[in-house]
Amino acid sequence: MFPNISDIKKRRKKLGLTQTQLSLHSNVSQSMIAKLESGVIEPSYAIVCNIFEALHILESKNTLKAKNIMKKKTACVVSDSYVSKAIKLMKKKEISQIPVLENNIPVGSISEKTILEKIIENPEECKNLLVSEIMDVPFPTINEKTPIDMITAILRHNQAILVLKKNKISGIITKADLLSTI
Repeated sequence: MFPNISDIKKRRKKLGLTQTQLSLHSNVSQSMIAKLESGVIEPSYAIVCNIFEALHILESKNTLKAKNIMKKKTACVVSDSYVSKAIKLMKKKEISQIPVLENNIPVGSISEKTILEKIIENPEECKNLLVSEIMDVPFPTINEKTPIDMITAILRHNQAILVLKKNKISGIITKADLLSTI
């Protein structure tokens, strides 16, 4: 759906911009923006595109990104570790899920929920299990510039997201991290 011309003034004000400032970013004269906002003229398609493109760029600069909300120190466990080691690490770090790695590459995840399900099935066997035997699918990955609206959508269906920089884990975002931005 295309944006409405009447949205220009609302979006400009939301960004705290004057008409002159928007004109500098959009290469459209201030007087043209004033006439557009007051509904005096019908602009050309090119002018409207320039204004909305400038607004979009300015809005995306003000949006929280993954690098702003991620936890930089990511606790991880290797797939050939015992589940008991994962439990100790989760207790120590006070976390409920953890990425599983092989050669520094995410290959799975393990959570309190998964561990508890195994304990209920067979409490004694759980201590001797390897993480690789009970791990879940890996957490989805994003880059540090991913905007918060995309992060929110991903976390609706996942417990956590790994943030990558140059194909290496640079952080993790959980639902709790997202709540802390409110």
